[in-house]
Amino acid sequence: MSEAQRVEKFVQVVEDSTITDEEKGKLLGKIMNESQKSCEELYDNSSEEINKLIKICNQIAYGSKMSGWGWGGCCIALVKEEDCEKLIDNIMNEYYLDKANHLAITDDLKMYVFSSKPGLGAGILDPQYEFWY
Repeated sequence: MSEAQRVEKFVQVVEDSTITDEEKGKLLGKIMNESQKSCEELYDNSSEEINKLIKICNQIAYGSKMSGWGWGGCCIALVKEEDCEKLIDNIMNEYYLDKANHLAITDDLKMYVFSSKPGLGAGILDPQYEFWY
C-alpha cells in the first residue's frame, strides 16, 4: 500500500463513527506500523536510533512511526491517554538514559519526550481576530 493510500485509510478510520475508540486505536496503530515498515524497508530512510525508539514505543502504543524527513528526526506514537506517562518513562529509561546509546544530550530531556493530543492541524489565522505577541 502506498503512503498516500495509508493517509486516506487513516482519515477513513478516524471519521468512521461506527468503530469503537479501542478498535480505532488498533486500526490506526496498524497503519502507523505499516508506514514505519515501509520507511525502513522500501524507502530505506529510517535509522537504527529511530528503529530502537519505535520498538520501545510499540511495547505500549497501538503503533508508532517516524515523522519528519527521515534518517533521524523524531517518532510519534499513538497511545491511550492513561498510558502516556508509562510510555514516556520507558522511552527515558530504555533509550535516553541507557548509556549504551552514547547520547550527548545534557539538557532537559522533557524537551524531547512529551505527550500531546490531536488537534485540527494547520489553518489560516486572520490577524484581525488574533493577537500576535
